[in-house]
Amino acid sequence: DGAGLLRLTSGSYAIETPANINRLEVSGGTLGGSAEVTVTNSLSWVAGTLSGGPLNIATGAAMTISSGNGHDGRRTINNFGLVTWTADSQWIRHTDSVWNNKPGSTWIWQNDSEWWDGVINNEGTIVKTAGTGTKVLGNFFNSNMRFNQNGVLEIQSGTVRLDNSGTWNGPTLVGTNGVLQ
Repeated sequence: DGAGLLRLTSGSYAIETPANINRLEVSGGTLGGSAEVTVTNSLSWVAGTLSGGPLNIATGAAMTISSGNGHDGRRTINNFGLVTWTADSQWIRHTDSVWNNKPGSTWIWQNDSEWWDGVINNEGTIVKTAGTGTKVLGNFFNSNMRFNQNGVLEIQSGTVRLDNSGTWNGPTLVGTNGVLQ
């Protein structure tokens, strides 16, 4: 649109050369391709599939994961900025999928959604701020779910349940209304 917006609502779009994208909106379809993609301002992920090469959320950029639709992640996501997961929706990950929450980054969970399969490497801060139910980090398609906690995990509300293994070297802050299972 001239302002650096890439909008995907259906079908497939493949990025095959490294790209910096100012604003990215995915509300359906598949964003694929083998190249590394860096979002420099904002990413709105309402539904659809992210597959292919690494996707970077730059320092100072923000990503919002919203709606009750399923989100299918099939690529490595490197968060250097701020990610907010706002609505209850399943996040289906696959064996080759990795979420890297980098030092200095923040990932806010404002729901009780489920995260299935893949790997979460937390070196930044993850905060569960809303929801009184249980957020499950577990296995669905395989037994490869790993949560490697080397940053800060803060549970202000509800329960975080870990159904598989990983490493645990960072602090966990559990508030009055929070539970870690």
